[in-house]
Amino acid sequence: ERYYSAMEHLAKILFKGLAMALKLDDASWFLQKGRFDDGHQCALRMLNYPQLEYETDASTVHIRAGEHTDYGAFTILKSGGPGLQLQLSKDKEWIDVPHLEDSFIINLGDLMQRLTNDKW
Repeated sequence: ERYYSAMEHLAKILFKGLAMALKLDDASWFLQKGRFDDGHQCALRMLNYPQLEYETDASTVHIRAGEHTDYGAFTILKSGGPGLQLQLSKDKEWIDVPHLEDSFIINLGDLMQRLTNDKW
């Protein structure tokens, strides 16, 4: 419960920063009452993206979350070690996300892409 509350607090800070970066009139735009069904839509999931050494084709490995986009405004990921990869666009290769000790990785999701009209 404490971790969830801490992530909720971090999300509010991130939403304010995103509003400022978008130059919205109100830095609390995303946090106003009535947005997102009078509250947030948070999901706390425990996932692990272990670093893998491929001896064969990587597409045959099925022990971690498959290729996907993040559906929300953003995702807060605790960096737990190497293994997470991302694809910056459909025509590019997957790249390794650097592991930084005691840090978080913030992925902007499909909802933020839509809200910014594909700016982000």
